[in-house]
Parts: sequence; C-alpha cells; structure tokens
Amino acid sequence: MVFAMQMSMIWVGGGDLPGNNWSGGSRTDLNRLGTWVGAMGKSNADENALSIGDIDTVERCIALLARRFLDRTPYEIERLNEPAFREQNLRRKESLGEINH
Repeated sequence: MVFAMQMSMIWVGGGDLPGNNWSGGSRTDLNRLGTWVGAMGKSNADENALSIGDIDTVERCIALLARRFLDRTPYEIERLNEPAFREQNLRRKESLGEINH
C-alpha cells in the first residue's frame, strides 16, 4: 500500500471474507488466506502451483479492476455475511469436484 501511494500506483484491496478458516473450508475457497490487503496466493513447498481458490481470487480482483477502468463501472464487491460466504464456497467446492491444485 505504501509503495503504491509513493509511486502513484493503484492499490486494490480485497473485500471478500476469509475463506479457509472453518472446518468446512478447503483450498478451493475464495480468499482462502483471509487477506484484505489485496490478492494473495500460496503454494505448498512440494507443489508447483497455487490452489484453484487462490487463482480464482486473483482473477476476480483483476476482473473487478478491469471493469472499473475499461467500463467505468464502480469497484464493488458483493457483500455477503459469513454464513452466505461459506455456502458460496461449499457450492464452489462441489462444482469443482473438490479439485485441489
């Protein structure tokens, strides 16, 4: 954030609730690392790829930013309460067949 301000760059924070922070959570959850500072991903030492949840989180942030500047639509993230966000992540997990990359 500080470097973005110093260098006249754009900082895009995430607005999603933390994902993988409960017993039903998984690597497919959006914002599974629970950050509000911006898009963030993590891979395990024995793997060579980010999880699908991290990739989808980054793609979501990029799409929101692109719409903001290309279409001039307001930068808005759908606000969900925690039970609704968990339900959304469970549906994602089912639709992905619990794929963990």
